[in-house]
Amino acid sequence: MHPMVRTMATLLALLPTTGVALLAGQASKSKAAPTPACALLSVAEVRQITGRKNYPDHVDGDPAGEGLGGGSSCQYGGETIGVDDPPPLLSVVLIPRPKGKPYPEFQRTQKLGPGCLREDAKGVGDDAVVESCPDRRGPIAYVAVGKNDLLVQVDAKPASDPAARKTVLAIAKAAAANVK
Repeated sequence: MHPMVRTMATLLALLPTTGVALLAGQASKSKAAPTPACALLSVAEVRQITGRKNYPDHVDGDPAGEGLGGGSSCQYGGETIGVDDPPPLLSVVLIPRPKGKPYPEFQRTQKLGPGCLREDAKGVGDDAVVESCPDRRGPIAYVAVGKNDLLVQVDAKPASDPAARKTVLAIAKAAAANVK
């Protein structure tokens, strides 16, 4: 047998077991510690706050340091194959802020687009604003908590749905209470 063919045959024989071992290692690693954003709320808390019992377990998004602004992210729900009336996608992002303006303060300096609404959100973290725009996925809360920023968004149609805004604020408040 030609040496190249023998090498290829060996690699092909090892590939299935190596791939399974790698996948098993990844699965145990992902179960060991959720992203910091996912550690803020359990799916039971999300279900209770939203009133939707069909929210599935969270999906770890970006690990710490790799997400928006160097943060981590977490997603709950969203379109799922085989699920009738899936819950709307809910995204939580936790960003450490060693320096610079907190997100709520920065957002207040930004010009809003046509039809957009920005309101202060009293009682959520140290400072918070919530914005909704007709051309976005849904309302988003920008929250300052200590030396961290928290962003919470839920998909909504229409994007300016008052019930979705209320949900975003309730989730943001609960998540902010768990930021350490």
